[in-house]
Amino acid sequence: MGAVSEKILYDNLVQDRYAAKGVKPSNLVLWGEDIVNGRLILFPKKTDTLPEYDSICRTTTGASLIYFDKKKQQPVLFCDVRYDKQTQNVYMSADIFNNVWKLLKESVQTGIELKRDRGEAEEELPEGYVDLAFLKHKSSEAVVKNDRVEYVSKVLPEREQKARSKMQSALDNPAYRFFYAFDSGIYHDRDCEFIREIPPELFTAAAERPRTRKPCRRCLRIMCLRELCSPYVKQMPAVNRLLKRGDIGNNYLERLAFEYGIKLRADEDGSLIVVSAEDTWKISGFDKESLSLWQNNYIKTSSEERCITQGFHHKKTADGRTLFQMLERIRRYKYDPHFHENVAKAEAQQAVKDQTADEADEKKGLFKRIVGLFGRLFHKDKRN
Repeated sequence: MGAVSEKILYDNLVQDRYAAKGVKPSNLVLWGEDIVNGRLILFPKKTDTLPEYDSICRTTTGASLIYFDKKKQQPVLFCDVRYDKQTQNVYMSADIFNNVWKLLKESVQTGIELKRDRGEAEEELPEGYVDLAFLKHKSSEAVVKNDRVEYVSKVLPEREQKARSKMQSALDNPAYRFFYAFDSGIYHDRDCEFIREIPPELFTAAAERPRTRKPCRRCLRIMCLRELCSPYVKQMPAVNRLLKRGDIGNNYLERLAFEYGIKLRADEDGSLIVVSAEDTWKISGFDKESLSLWQNNYIKTSSEERCITQGFHHKKTADGRTLFQMLERIRRYKYDPHFHENVAKAEAQQAVKDQTADEADEKKGLFKRIVGLFGRLFHKDKRN
């Protein structure tokens, strides 16, 4: 006796499943046994790393693939896939595959037996219809084992093994901060996903920014944050949240990190601590409508020198400014040892100007009074 199609055995159950929900299937409905008419092509979880994914979406349609758990009273199950009507290929994520293959392969086995009954060529096992080409890694290959996708390390030539070992050692070394391919004009942060695409034999690490290359736009922000927060890189997420609240973009962040030499950290009270030259500043009020700026306290030890002390004093003139304006004020700031003398001198000069103006006004008023007196005497004589 030949194999019996699941479409015959379970079609009523599938229809009852939809009827019970009171809806019609929104997607194309596929049967697991029909996978043998094409291939079950697996793709990785991060589809943006798959160059072909956009073209796959354009040539396929969303579908619901039926499979069965025959031990249950209601055995009908569905999973989301994409389907190419022309090639009859089914595209499924590797994560979904790991969840459903143990049951789905029974339907594929039914399809194999149906083809065998018709005398058509077929694979011996359901796994023969699973295409793992999109899951290949440079250092490992994907296999189906124990009803799941597993990755097995490739046996690499000794030269390539040494190149990979050298590459990993450079990534683990905190002294190196910038990474790029020798033949590329783009450099990356150590956490950039594009580093995986660099051939080990071309991989280059640098402690200083490569001036002849441009930063990767995808990892530029994290690269800047790493520089701004170094050596306290665990501060990066908290600092980034404060910078985003202040609408600080990547271009300005790049200047802060690599041109102005600013260092940042997040304080326990939610303030942003900014270290510029020998001064430390605090910007608070991120949880309010208005930011306020504070500078470290200091005392003068001589006419030209000062000593930084504990605590901060409030810079009232900066209240209400944007975060960008405050950061600009901080990075332009230079300590003036004669600030108070200059203020006193300016005040004295202004006092002299005010006194001179008052004396001029007084003389002008006296002159007007004298002219008025002579005028009245002249008119009196004229009447007599």
